[in-house]
Amino acid sequence: QTPPYLPVLEAWNLCRAPNIRVVSMGFEMPEREVIGPGGADQLSTTMREAQEAMGGKIKIVLKLPDGREMPHEFQAGQSVGYVKAVIQHEYGHLVPATTLLLDGTLNLMDPMCLNDYPQIDPAKGAVFVVKVLSQ
Repeated sequence: QTPPYLPVLEAWNLCRAPNIRVVSMGFEMPEREVIGPGGADQLSTTMREAQEAMGGKIKIVLKLPDGREMPHEFQAGQSVGYVKAVIQHEYGHLVPATTLLLDGTLNLMDPMCLNDYPQIDPAKGAVFVVKVLSQ
């Protein structure tokens, strides 16, 4: 049976073999090595090179509700939902109660990836204001 994500990978002209982890649009795929369309005999790229092909890393400053400004680094292909999961894990703010605002104004949507927002420049980084609904 063909995995549901295979057409997307074929569109990228890549196939995956067992060890790269891709997190995007809220989907997590098993870790796999990226191999070119020529198969295993063709030179494979590393996980880092695959991530750079997805846009590389973005430096993000999270402005937390308590006033702290915490620097983080995320892959451009990671989802807003993933950023919220990191916030929940590191700072205890539950994902469903958290809203992220780019520069304090643009509401970032969970299923979107960071590189889906042209306002986020990987070279400059970005500031996300973290808003949490009172519980």
